[in-house]
Amino acid sequence: MSVEKKENLVFFVYSNLILSFLFLQEMSQVSDRLAALSASQTLAMSQKSAELKAQGVDVINLSVGEPDFNTPNHIKDAAKNAVDNNFSFYSPVPGYPALRKAIV
Repeated sequence: MSVEKKENLVFFVYSNLILSFLFLQEMSQVSDRLAALSASQTLAMSQKSAELKAQGVDVINLSVGEPDFNTPNHIKDAAKNAVDNNFSFYSPVPGYPALRKAIV
């Protein structure tokens, strides 16, 4: 990417951040419907899980649908390799032929 394109991108992002900030400053009043919403129960369960873990309780957190460990390096490497080889779009509905062949 050229320096000019990078500068334009930085300006675009920066100006959008400023506009978002100004917009939020204008929206200091919240509607009754929005104010009536409660906190996410999923996030509350995840927070409780973290609190229990901090107390030394052995907890398996299934609340937010994400693992409680870092992605293994071989999976990260495979993902990087896939992006480098342009496997960055939705796959065909029946799947990639090579993958289907490897599974069967």
